[in-house]
Amino acid sequence: MDSYPPLDFEKVMKCQRIVGEMAFQLDRRILCAIFLEQHRLYGYQVANLEEKILLVTTCPLTGKVDENLRSDLYRRYNQTMSQLKKLGYCSDVHGHVTEYLVNTYGIIKDKQAGIDDLSSFNDPEYLSKMVLECMPCDKTSGILIIHKCLLYFAKENGTSLFI
Repeated sequence: MDSYPPLDFEKVMKCQRIVGEMAFQLDRRILCAIFLEQHRLYGYQVANLEEKILLVTTCPLTGKVDENLRSDLYRRYNQTMSQLKKLGYCSDVHGHVTEYLVNTYGIIKDKQAGIDDLSSFNDPEYLSKMVLECMPCDKTSGILIIHKCLLYFAKENGTSLFI
């Protein structure tokens, strides 16, 4: 029977928190790519994106639909999803995966214990290696897709992985 060295509990906890943050960052970037003019995205998630498009484009008082805005939002939605699909992303699956990862592992709060400087986690190779070492095998493929998509947005927008 093979014996594996025990995983460092603190390292695993840090990794889980970083994975939760990666999922959160990707969700926010997708939403920002679609809802350009909206600054508050509280309650918005990729998992409920189409519902939010319908809500935002319908006047709550009159029920009148802003067809131009709806068309524009769906155009951005389709463009964004088309780009991410090339990286293995499926909104029906990964939208819920990101929600699960954020809810399960949380996000990084300012100066959280052991994670003082997010810039040290902007190395894509380090992050993918960390995911493979610390996360359960049944979750790694989904997390690595999220990682690839986050990397795409960072390159596309000229920003770091973690904003």
